[in-house]
Amino acid sequence: MKELSGTQLIRQGAYTAVGTLLVYGVVLGAMKFAQARRPQPTDCGCGCGGSK
Repeated sequence: MKELSGTQLIRQGAYTAVGTLLVYGVVLGAMKFAQARRPQPTDCGCGCGGSK
């Protein structure tokens, strides 16, 4: 493996950060989608405006 210059290191770090954010966004979106598809009970307590 050859030595990476500063610019290449920064670029690789940026790609890694963007990739991580993308994966995180997809996972969050999938979880929200799954929760939206699941029928919610009327007294869910928190997250749907019900007071408990």
